[in-house]
Amino acid sequence: AADAYPSGNIPYPDGFEEGWIVVADELDYTNPLVSTVMDEARRFIANETDRDEDITEKADTALVGLAAQVLDTGQADHVVLLTTDKPAGRAAETLLPQHGFSDRIEFRYVSVAYLETITANEFRLRGPEVKADERRSCCFPSRKRPRRQL
Repeated sequence: AADAYPSGNIPYPDGFEEGWIVVADELDYTNPLVSTVMDEARRFIANETDRDEDITEKADTALVGLAAQVLDTGQADHVVLLTTDKPAGRAAETLLPQHGFSDRIEFRYVSVAYLETITANEFRLRGPEVKADERRSCCFPSRKRPRRQL
């Protein structure tokens, strides 16, 4: 699977050890907001990529659902979504404001090279910096600065 996705080669075990990757709570599919946002994200991503909804990866929609869940439950005031997946990021940025989370979601596209080199210390000290030509992408709930990655 790592060959199919460039981000599959990222040394994520190091992220767990260094503390910049943590496992999020399970998605609460009984929460109507989560299930609605995930359905909308599936349609959005399918339209954005000109693919059938049935082949949209669940992980893509789960990323948007997770952002909705942490905002809805008050686990975070703001979410910075860092991903190499532009359609999923644009879905979050477009759909979450429609559900009352205006100005509370920020999507930043980051390159695989960035994800391969960032460390927990660098992220905590500088925040998720991206180059000007890469503005638009894991999921960081935060108050003022990112404090925990999901």
